[in-house]
Amino acid sequence: MSRKNLAFGALALSVFAGFLMTGTLVIYTVQNDSGHTGIDPYRSLAVFVPVAIIGLIHLAVVRSPGHHRWLAASAFTIGLLGVAFLVYLDRSNTLLQYEVWIERGMPER
Repeated sequence: MSRKNLAFGALALSVFAGFLMTGTLVIYTVQNDSGHTGIDPYRSLAVFVPVAIIGLIHLAVVRSPGHHRWLAASAFTIGLLGVAFLVYLDRSNTLLQYEVWIERGMPER
């Protein structure tokens, strides 16, 4: 297996993981009426940051044809938008870890 094929596989997997994590967060947020959760939403940074980094590395280092570059740009964008979505959920008090929700005075959405 060539390095370019391996790089493309990692890129495709990262885009899939980013979409999956985004979808999971959106569905969980919509179904969660309380505004708090036992799991820290910022743990999903473990997915979004590598997705953005893989997309950026693929854009900067791996010189691929057009559709591969679009996939790399998509990975980078999904990673950044995922981080922005987490910040939005936190700042709007839409989905907070339970301890943070308590510290903020149990805010209503």
